[in-house]
Amino acid sequence: MSIPEQPFGSRPNADESIPVHDPGEPRGEMPVSPETAAEPEPVQTQVVVRRSPRYNHFMILGAIVGALVALILTFAFPANPTYDRGQVFGYLLLVGVAIGVGLGALVALILDRIVGRKGTSVIADWVETTPGDETGTRKDGDA
Repeated sequence: MSIPEQPFGSRPNADESIPVHDPGEPRGEMPVSPETAAEPEPVQTQVVVRRSPRYNHFMILGAIVGALVALILTFAFPANPTYDRGQVFGYLLLVGVAIGVGLGALVALILDRIVGRKGTSVIADWVETTPGDETGTRKDGDA
């Protein structure tokens, strides 16, 4: 059974009849024939797969490095009589984490440009299922 393709958001023509279910009438179940119960045929499609870095990991690593640099800078210099070490650490932590997150994202972008150029062409199986099909779902016990 083929569904005619329509652009997203378009409506069927006025002369086409759309079946409407009356809530007062019982719904009849369609009998399942062996032709409709068969599993769908997979279609092989050629796709390009490329690797990309995980940006959130790079940004978290940059934040940790920025916090460590703030801690080192806090105790590397002699204590200031005007400001407590906690205040100095808080300010340096704020600045260090912000700069670390930015540098981590920048490193991830650069790596994405370098590694992302190389794409591998593979053949993937594409199986079209309908919402009522159970062929594409995985049960809790399956791994």
